Amino acid sequence: MNNGIDQLIYYYRDSQQNEVDLVIPGNGILQLVKCKSGSKYDVSDVKAFSCFDHSVLRRETDAVICTTESAYLAAKNVIVLPVSAK
Repeated sequence: MNNGIDQLIYYYRDSQQNEVDLVIPGNGILQLVKCKSGSKYDVSDVKAFSCFDHSVLRRETDAVICTTESAYLAAKNVIVLPVSAK
């Protein structure tokens, strides 16, 4: 948005307390992002991503952005990134 590009960004939460902080559709791809304050996450922390498993939009790599020192995989196609990543 800072570059003058309009981007649709959504927040998702359902009645089962599944929550995704950023739901970003675009160019036929759906990107999911959780923003967390800790540094260690695994597949149980991103179970809400499965709510989008049947989306008509293609999903590639989803992300957790947090205070970790270095990037690592939390689950298949889910990367954990440090908030300082560029």
